[in-house]
Amino acid sequence: MSRQEFGPSTLSRSELLAIFDSDPRRAEEKYIALYHSLTRYFEWNRKSDPQDMAQEVLKRGISKLQEGQKITAENPAAYFFGIAPERGARGLEGTPARATR
Repeated sequence: MSRQEFGPSTLSRSELLAIFDSDPRRAEEKYIALYHSLTRYFEWNRKSDPQDMAQEVLKRGISKLQEGQKITAENPAAYFFGIAPERGARGLEGTPARATR
């Protein structure tokens, strides 16, 4: 994956994965596991396109991190699951996710 521009404080792919674990291999495994957990969350809540919704949650969370928001939860997955109910309530369309700093 190449470096993507999200805003003025762009983090590299390795910096983003380091949020999940200091070991790159484990970090990627945790990221993939998070995607699958989010997908299951949306399936259990009977959403029409759980894969797209999981991707949207990850995208919004990463965008917030790119903007400088910090994860204060001990488990980074909790940060992304905090975004999930909002996305589930609104679907993929709608107003942007709320940001707290």
